[in-house]
Amino acid sequence: MAINTAEEHKQKGNTFFSNGDYQDAITEYTNAIIKDSSNPVYYTNRSLCYYRLNKYEETKNDAQHAIELDKSSLKGHYYLGLALTKMGRLNQADVNLARAYELSLAQHSKSSPHISEAILQLRKMKWEQDERQRLRDAQPLLAELIDLLEEKKAASAAEFAKQRDDGSLSPEEYKDEISFLDSDTQRKIKELKATFDHAANVSSSETGAPLNPKPVPEYLLDPISFNLFVDPVITKSGQSYERSWILEHLRSSKTDPFSREHLTEQDLIPNLAIKAAAEQYIESQGTY
Repeated sequence: MAINTAEEHKQKGNTFFSNGDYQDAITEYTNAIIKDSSNPVYYTNRSLCYYRLNKYEETKNDAQHAIELDKSSLKGHYYLGLALTKMGRLNQADVNLARAYELSLAQHSKSSPHISEAILQLRKMKWEQDERQRLRDAQPLLAELIDLLEEKKAASAAEFAKQRDDGSLSPEEYKDEISFLDSDTQRKIKELKATFDHAANVSSSETGAPLNPKPVPEYLLDPISFNLFVDPVITKSGQSYERSWILEHLRSSKTDPFSREHLTEQDLIPNLAIKAAAEQYIESQGTY
């Protein structure tokens, strides 16, 4: 039986998507768009398929189109933020992810935790970007070597993308290659930094000069106490606080210190993503 309606094409696309057949799903969502170009859902569905295939320019274009059709498109803002993050356009990504998080709370969406994690990842990337600039100023040779590793990674990723597009690699094989490439590059960067840190420590001990510990990333600091998070919670506005400090604040004022919205202890939700990141920071640095 021939498929005649946009919704039928979408449903068939959904089936392909569920099976991990993203390229076939894209074909069906495209057919749905041809039948009805006014429905933002068809664009967000196709946008997610492109994202799963690491085609971030196409992800961005479809997400933007969905937002043009519906300014309150939660998935449109979310996928646009994800794509811009991958493309290194971090400030723009921050705006869209923040809007997606706001919409998710208003719509009581189950995607709120995922968006929160994407925001945390974005903030980590922004901090790493600043850290790289600090390295360029303090340790230009280390920064140059890291840049070379990143360039090699980008070249390899581009080659894997070609192999995926010409059928030499399946989508799953491509995903595995990219995952290994990311982890291997991070391992090499970590080893490189450890080598330079060791050299700096030896030099400092010989000269008696004090060591300069890495600055704590701002996203791991409680905005009230300015201490590293230990038991962070997140409020309805998306702001994170150290639980003990925000509870102390709520003794005298039932409002969010930043948004001024009404706030009670029952509104506080554990922020497990930031908690894990703070613990990882302490473990990697050995001290606060």
